[in-house]
Amino acid sequence: TGRGGFGRDERREGRTVSWSEGAASWLDLDLAADPRTAYRMRLLARPVETTLPQTVEIRINDVEVALIEYPTPIWREESVTIPPGVLRSGRNRFGFAYARTAGAGGSPASDGRGVAMLFDRLEVAEQDPRSLTP
Repeated sequence: TGRGGFGRDERREGRTVSWSEGAASWLDLDLAADPRTAYRMRLLARPVETTLPQTVEIRINDVEVALIEYPTPIWREESVTIPPGVLRSGRNRFGFAYARTAGAGGSPASDGRGVAMLFDRLEVAEQDPRSLTP
């Protein structure tokens, strides 16, 4: 498992989180996925206040699967359907692109690190077939 565009894990707001760094981040996950199956991704995150309103584009294996709008800086769990054919068995790249970044505290960062989001959790599970619409 590899990742880029994320800071190191740290304790903040009572949870272990990672900051996004820059305009995009990525995470490689090794999964035993069946490409014929739909999956569900759950993401717990919040935007940095000074980047509002924030939009996050999520791409998996170079396929856009979601565009999430964050109008407020609160922690929010999002659930995204990953259609059949997107995930594969083995390494899968999850990419996140941010509409806005800011330095820590809203000012330009002296180290060049622009931040957009705080991430707490990302989970991928097989989609419950009963929740799919015909």
